[in-house]
Amino acid sequence: MTALKEAGDAGMQISEGKLYVPPNERIFRGEDKFRITPEMRAELDNLILNSGTKINRTTLEKIAAQVQLGIEENWTVEELAKNLREKLLELSPSHARLIAHTEAAKVENWGQLEGYKQTEFVELKGWLCSFVPNSRQAHMDADRKYSDDPIALNDPFIVDGEELQHPGDPAGSAGNVCECKCSTYPEVRSE
Repeated sequence: MTALKEAGDAGMQISEGKLYVPPNERIFRGEDKFRITPEMRAELDNLILNSGTKINRTTLEKIAAQVQLGIEENWTVEELAKNLREKLLELSPSHARLIAHTEAAKVENWGQLEGYKQTEFVELKGWLCSFVPNSRQAHMDADRKYSDDPIALNDPFIVDGEELQHPGDPAGSAGNVCECKCSTYPEVRSE
């Protein structure tokens, strides 16, 4: 919930052309606007429980506990991966890192998209590839395509033949979403 709230707030701030303001400063400035609806809470539960990584329920509960602790203690993805590895001895270091990054990115990208939807300025979204050495060709192609032709907020991106609402969307195959470092950006309406 905390990760979703922060991602949604960031999405709204970006949509309004503002730099990211940390949560503790937003509250004092009255900029804490993002609201989590009951439908969003249900969707978050669905994202977690039906993870594209297809983790068994016991392992998922252990991961959820570590993610919650990581949020409370403000861990980095690497710190989360290290704690997952220590608490779930069956995970290799690379598998723990893959899970930590994939799950964090999924909620962050979905939350940002929901933040865009809660502003009056954003009608379109684009795909933003990180263009790092291990970027997927399909993700680089999506960046180029949707930079030239952004799509409506509720329309899916077509990436490697799959419909994705955002990078990390669990509707995509593991090969399309695991360790994806892409993001979305809002296309702000000019008035």
